Amino acid sequence: MVQILQTFHSHNRNLILLLLIIIVVVSFIGLTTKKPWSKFQKTLTLVHLIVIDIQFAIGMVLYIAFSPFGLKAFNNPDLNVMKDAEVRVIAIEHLILMLVAWILIHMGYSKSKKAINPNQTVVIYYTLALILIFAGIPWSRL
Repeated sequence: MVQILQTFHSHNRNLILLLLIIIVVVSFIGLTTKKPWSKFQKTLTLVHLIVIDIQFAIGMVLYIAFSPFGLKAFNNPDLNVMKDAEVRVIAIEHLILMLVAWILIHMGYSKSKKAINPNQTVVIYYTLALILIFAGIPWSRL
């Protein structure tokens, strides 16, 4: 079960990044060409929100209950989370960066529904989230 969750969490990242890049590009094009927010964009951002919520939930289950680099790392007397870079990347950095990116995506989605120019709102929030996600992916573990 744990292996299935880890595999899904790892591969679902690609879908999240693909959708996020498409959303940012389409919104940037809409912003520069002054096109109105389309139903396609609204649907795409909603689908992305659902996918990233699933990713976040699975990530939290792995972090809290199963991963030796999650909460268990802090209870392991053989590990010094802050001194061991490999453990710190997962136990602290990955968690914080992904949490902030998740919050930015939720804020961007929510604000885009009320914004005068949703393209601008989405470009700002989703680009920041994209940068944080790229920074938070533990590339050395891939």
